[in-house]
Amino acid sequence: MAASLATVDHGAFLLAVFSLGLAVPFQIIAASIGPAANYLAKISKYLNVISIIGGIFLNYESLLDYLQSPNPSRHFLRARAKAKNRKV
Repeated sequence: MAASLATVDHGAFLLAVFSLGLAVPFQIIAASIGPAANYLAKISKYLNVISIIGGIFLNYESLLDYLQSPNPSRHFLRARAKAKNRKV
């Protein structure tokens, strides 16, 4: 788009804005790496517990998702039949 504009100044402006749009997120991430590392160092003794709680929560959610389907066993059989290219 910048190459097809009438003036070079306008094209250069658009390219500069595009470049800033790419660079600014990386600069923000680079600036926040230090504080994030400090925060992780502070909570490192709790990371094992956080991981276990997260795993329990994910298993609970997947169980709820499975049980919320209209007929879980029918869903399972349909998936197996699809794998074998048969109708149930």
